[in-house]
Amino acid sequence: MVDDRRDSHGELLTSGKGLKPDDLRSHVLRGIGWTVIEKWGIRLVSLGVFVILLRQLDAEDFGVASLTTSVTMILFAFVDAGFSKALVQRKELGPDDATTAFWTSFGIAVVVYAILFFTSPLIASLTGMAELEAMLRVLGLSMFVIALSSVPSALLERDMNFRSLGLRSIFGTVVGAIVAVPMALFGAGAWALIAQTLATMVAGMIALWFSTDWRPRFRYSIPALRGMMSFGLSSLGLELVNRTQQNIDKILVNVLLGPAAGGVYYVAQRAVKLVLELLSSVIGRIGLTTFSKLQDDFERLSRAFLQLTFAAGAIAIPVLCVMAGLADIILPYIAGEGWGDAVVVMQILALSNSLFVICRFDKQALLGAGAPGRAFSLGLMESVVGIALLVIAAPFGLVAVACARVSRTLVTWPYRLYLLKRYAGVRVGEYIFNTVMLLLAVAAPLGLLALASLTPWRDTSPAMWTFAVPMAVVMVAAYYGVLWLICGRQNRKVIRRTFARARR
Repeated sequence: MVDDRRDSHGELLTSGKGLKPDDLRSHVLRGIGWTVIEKWGIRLVSLGVFVILLRQLDAEDFGVASLTTSVTMILFAFVDAGFSKALVQRKELGPDDATTAFWTSFGIAVVVYAILFFTSPLIASLTGMAELEAMLRVLGLSMFVIALSSVPSALLERDMNFRSLGLRSIFGTVVGAIVAVPMALFGAGAWALIAQTLATMVAGMIALWFSTDWRPRFRYSIPALRGMMSFGLSSLGLELVNRTQQNIDKILVNVLLGPAAGGVYYVAQRAVKLVLELLSSVIGRIGLTTFSKLQDDFERLSRAFLQLTFAAGAIAIPVLCVMAGLADIILPYIAGEGWGDAVVVMQILALSNSLFVICRFDKQALLGAGAPGRAFSLGLMESVVGIALLVIAAPFGLVAVACARVSRTLVTWPYRLYLLKRYAGVRVGEYIFNTVMLLLAVAAPLGLLALASLTPWRDTSPAMWTFAVPMAVVMVAAYYGVLWLICGRQNRKVIRRTFARARR
């Protein structure tokens, strides 16, 4: 079992050492179970709200709101300052580590919000969007929510208490939906999206504090700060470049092409992201925690890494393939008329995210192996390459921007493999094999779709139910059939073991 010791003030001193393989496996499986409940609950609610908002708001509303959210999301990295990951990764926590991280984050939040508050008029002026000033100031209040949430959340994650984290997220999502839908129906426009984001975060923070007994003390330790600083700064750098590359495309599209184009791009990206998180993120949260527990055993770390990446790809890629192939039917059915420009963008983003799903654990493996600097260097390279490609592509329109997102991972692929082999002990030969097999299996469902589209079946009505739904089932079945044949004996064992545990 995990050694859960506390000092006289209740400060967690969990070491994370001493987990036997069976103990770790049971923690991971329970974590997956609660993360499945959380992600499915959250994404199903989010999908329903997304559909309602699509039919109530226009592209400019989504564009302005996405620009506001993108700016604040990048700033969140400074507030957390990498301390939450440092708390998860450390083998043992000192008596003042969590408290020091909490007060440091809160102090940073005060500074960051003040800067945002006084610069928001300039940002609004430069972008030509007057409403951006008030939106940035309101949504910027979420800096304090991040400061209040990061340490309790990290401690629960460290203890693999995914049940509390899952319930917290579900509660926040439901509250956000309750706030956003009436506002949209009564004509609040982009403010409905801003209110949804803020309400979700505040409700989640309240639920989080009810889920843990930990409370910060009124003390501060410079030695504790120094002890977390090295890992924290590297994690901060990594989180900053990750958030930048995740949001810079929306910022550039809104600024260079206007909020209407920004809204179209956001809708296409959001649709893909909702499905992606619903599928592959059920095992995404447990990655860093699992790898951190195995940092002294590269053989087990490599095995866990290969199994998680294969499972994530096998879960998400066939559905992304369906989204790409049937986007011209699915998106108009969900969003209504007026979003036709988002179809091609959605198709490109769905296909490009197939590779991203496989790579999602790379930096987590490096962090868990105690190589945060290397994880940062990978993130920095991805960010620099991604931003350069986006800047080049943005003047040529949304399709070019979507294609630029595909190229980023391909360009950084060789460096990624080198780091995983050198600093996390990953067997890159097996990693490459898994990647090729997961992507190669896509040819079968896309080929069947191409053939079916040449028949009268494609023109039956309503296309969503007479063609898209049954064709999606055929495509997914074809993908798994081909994958089973080509994925190799070891991966077939993983698949069998996964289904056996699911039945139990």
